[in-house]
Amino acid sequence: MQNSILWTTTPGLGLIQDGALPNAVPGIGGSSAGGTTGAPGDPAAAGGPAGGAAAKPFGNSIFIMLALLLVFMIVSSMMSARRAKKQTAQMLGGLKRGDKVLTAAGIFGTVHEVRDDAVVLKIDDVSGTKVQFAKHAIQQVVKSAKGGVKELAADGTEGDN
Repeated sequence: MQNSILWTTTPGLGLIQDGALPNAVPGIGGSSAGGTTGAPGDPAAAGGPAGGAAAKPFGNSIFIMLALLLVFMIVSSMMSARRAKKQTAQMLGGLKRGDKVLTAAGIFGTVHEVRDDAVVLKIDDVSGTKVQFAKHAIQQVVKSAKGGVKELAADGTEGDN
């Protein structure tokens, strides 16, 4: 019986004989020199002893580790936001007459009166100008009425000087 030769055209390689690819994988293609046919049920052509199922070095544990990392990042973000909100509420709750504060607009003033949702600040000692701000506009207590100066340290915590 005569063996027929098949010619195929591949991009980049031009016209080549079927099964004569350079660096061809044995057992795949039209050549029968390797002893394998490349048939779908042939275990040698499947690529491994387990019938083609390549062993994954980490399995699906990489996805579990990524999911745990994502959950950890979300929880830590929520906890730090809760801590910052608690510190702000504590600072606003502790405002009293005589505290020197900094507003979000960058205005320094002395607390003249504390109301439920607002704070009246005296911003000019000479003319006695008083301005009402929303309580949440107070960004930082610069100097407490007791005399202690509060500054933010490098790590974000407040310290008395």
